[in-house]
Amino acid sequence: MAAGSKIVIQYATTGGENVNHTWNYANPAVSNAAVQALTQATIASAEIFDKVPVLAKSAKIVTTTESEIDLNE
Repeated sequence: MAAGSKIVIQYATTGGENVNHTWNYANPAVSNAAVQALTQATIASAEIFDKVPVLAKSAKIVTTTESEIDLNE
């Protein structure tokens, strides 16, 4: 069985829309301070995005697990 985690952060944009940014291979035990620093750095570098993030609305860790299925059973 394998597992993987990613961080999903939702931002409000200058256009009034919501946009999600996802980072794969995240540490599932990441600290709140580290995620807050990531959102602040993203907003500070906003000009590199087509949809400019101006406010972090939410953040979550998504963990996915895999289980092999024996098809020859």
